[in-house]
Amino acid sequence: MKRWASSLNFAYKQLAAGLSGDDVRNDWVRIETDSTGKDRLVLTGLEKLDEPASLTALRADVDARIPVVDLSEAVLEVRGPTCAPRSSPSPSAVSTSSPA
Repeated sequence: MKRWASSLNFAYKQLAAGLSGDDVRNDWVRIETDSTGKDRLVLTGLEKLDEPASLTALRADVDARIPVVDLSEAVLEVRGPTCAPRSSPSPSAVSTSSPA
């Protein structure tokens, strides 16, 4: 176990040195030490790309095909086939024997 821990520690230090070394500057990902002394991985956001016209058209087509649904109607639609009516007796209350 000590050998694995040592190997992992070495790999971590090698990675940290590669990300924040003086000879290599990585603007996208780096490891910084915070005020408590813990190392934190910092990722730089990417620049926004413009959407192509085909994506804009596809989004409009999809939005046009999705109907507007009232939430209460959707709940009733789902509840109908999946839930028994509240007025029905429980199975244990119904007698299965026939009258003699």
